[in-house]
Parts: sequence; C-alpha cells; structure tokens
Amino acid sequence: MSESDRNELDPNARWYQRGGFTTIAAIAAVLGVACWVAIGLGAIFSEFELVRGFLPYPAVVGLLFGILGALGSWRVLAVVGAVLNLGALVMGAFL
Repeated sequence: MSESDRNELDPNARWYQRGGFTTIAAIAAVLGVACWVAIGLGAIFSEFELVRGFLPYPAVVGLLFGILGALGSWRVLAVVGAVLNLGALVMGAFL
C-alpha cells in the first residue's frame, strides 16, 4: 500500500491530508451548500435571473464530484453532496 493510500484510509488523518476522493467528496458537499445558499439569496432578493445564470455550473460540477467521491472512504458525505447538487439542479430548472 502506498503512502497516499494509507492517508486516504487512515481515520486519524485530517481531511486535507487524505487527498483524492475524500477531498472530492468534501468539495461536492460545499458546492451543494453554495448552490442552495444562492437559491435562498435569490429568493430573498428576488434575483432569480442571477441564480439561473450561476446555478448550472457549480451544481453540475458538484454532482460529478459527488459521484466520484462515492468511490472513496467518505461515501456518505459524497452522496449528501450529490443529492444537494441534484436538488439544486432540479430547483434551478423550475426557476
């Protein structure tokens, strides 16, 4: 087992030391939260045009990262990120 594989599976390593799929899963969750914050702010300030222009790019990237992150050790976080991004894409389709 290489050093990078050991860090990926070591429960005592910090998330930023794990690298690989763990970081991808965390990025997917952050992008999902960012998309929902953008939807919320668009609803508060009635700026749905800005949300429609912003939303597809981070949501699609976050969805892809969520799918890839599910291959790593943080599967639950990756699936949560993918679901958040998929929900943001569906919500963006209705805006």
